[in-house]
Amino acid sequence: MNDANRIVGDFCAQTDCKQARRYLPSEKEMQGGCPVATTSATYKVARFIQHLF
Repeated sequence: MNDANRIVGDFCAQTDCKQARRYLPSEKEMQGGCPVATTSATYKVARFIQHLF
């Protein structure tokens, strides 16, 4: 199982990039964002498949 905190920690330990930090969006950002825009091809394909089933 992957753990994002461990991944970042390992990355910092194994590279010269010691300033790496996880970006965690705020609750407001989570509510306002959409991973698939309604105008994207991915959204259109997903909607098409959804209508098939």
